Parts: sequence; structure tokens; C-alpha cells
Amino acid sequence: SSGINAEYGDLKMKLLLLLITVLVGCSEAWSPKTRYYYWTISRDVQVIEGRTLIVNTINGRAKGPAIFAKQGDTLAVKVTNDLPDAGLTIHWHGMEMRGYQLYDGPVGLVQCAIAPGESMTYTFKVQEEPGTYWY
Repeated sequence: SSGINAEYGDLKMKLLLLLITVLVGCSEAWSPKTRYYYWTISRDVQVIEGRTLIVNTINGRAKGPAIFAKQGDTLAVKVTNDLPDAGLTIHWHGMEMRGYQLYDGPVGLVQCAIAPGESMTYTFKVQEEPGTYWY
């Protein structure tokens, strides 16, 4: 009888620890986070759909990487311009950028270009509803 009670108590303790772990995991999953991305923009020759093209890439890819974030998260995207002859900015299409308008391209309108060889970190809070947005 005492062996059964000890096993039952041990099982209760394990279930309690599992519940605490799940609750802590859930609270962490829902708290805002800062999400870091590092992009190098460069020019490359790639074969796309059977055609050889000169393209601007992000981290060597002609299709830019996806950004995953939740409303309330902060994005920190460090952009390094490795283009040999052109400045650039990132325009966060569809995002209102309330309070961060100076980070919303286009070149010369609200933001100076990131010069070749230079870097800039875009840091802003995601305020939009869930959905798909372009950059």
C-alpha cells in the first residue's frame, strides 16, 4: 500500500512539473520578442526558370527570406549593401510603420540610401494584424 502511495505521489509531482512547464512554455510563446535578421544584398548571376539572369539577392537568394513575427514583436533587420554601384533601402510594403516612418524607403523620399559597403539596422515594432506583407 505504501509503495502504491509513493508511486501515486511521484506521478502527481511529475504531472505538476509537466503542467508548470506547459504553462511557462505558453506564456513565453505569447510574450513579445525581438526577432533578429541579417541580410546581405548583393548582385549575382542565377538561373531562374531556365533563364540566366543578373539579379540582386538577399543572402544569395533571388527570392528573399520570409520574416516570421507576431503583432507586438520588434524586428531588427540588419541590411548590408554589397552592391558594387547602387544605394538601396527596404520598403516594408503594406505595413503602416507608425512611429517608424523614417525606416520605410523609398530612396530620397523619407530615407537616404544605404551606400555600397555600408550597413543599417531597421528596428521597429510590428503593429499590424496577422497576415502576409511584402518588402
